[in-house]
Amino acid sequence: LKGYGFDIQKDTQIVTATAPPDMANLLAKKEVDAIIAWQPITDSVVLRGQGVYLAKQIDLWRKATGRPTGFPVHVCYLVHNDFLKANPAIARDLNDAQKDAVDIWYKKPQRAMEIVAEVTKLPMDVIKVAHKETVQMLHGLTDEQVDTLIAQLKINKEFGFLKSDVWDSPDRIRREFFHRA
Repeated sequence: LKGYGFDIQKDTQIVTATAPPDMANLLAKKEVDAIIAWQPITDSVVLRGQGVYLAKQIDLWRKATGRPTGFPVHVCYLVHNDFLKANPAIARDLNDAQKDAVDIWYKKPQRAMEIVAEVTKLPMDVIKVAHKETVQMLHGLTDEQVDTLIAQLKINKEFGFLKSDVWDSPDRIRREFFHRA
């Protein structure tokens, strides 16, 4: 957006929606000019003709990093080390649950879409587009994915969203923030 002379920190007012469908409704009612959302909410807006994609995160990521392939990681589970010490099985349990979700998503797509419909109350045509558009769902973190997250943290530090010097040290980030079960 800076390339268009638009300073997101100065030229915007942040409005917090209480639930993902609220974002789509605010845009449809023209109470906001733009939303930052994820699928299937974005697909519902586009399919209803109430908005168009300005950018997709995957495209921004590839341009920012110069990586034409690979996938950004979006979902992270964060806990304090003390919590992890008190609940040592949670890391593996979460990873196993994510693996189950990924398996359903790719091996039983109809069931996956039924679950999404039940939870989101979105129409099936929207969910089918979102399912088709999903770039890659994973479970666990490979070393390449950890490197991707560290690159994202570096970008956030460069743009002033992260202040601590901890984000300058990839080895420290790996050691302190990426638990290996």
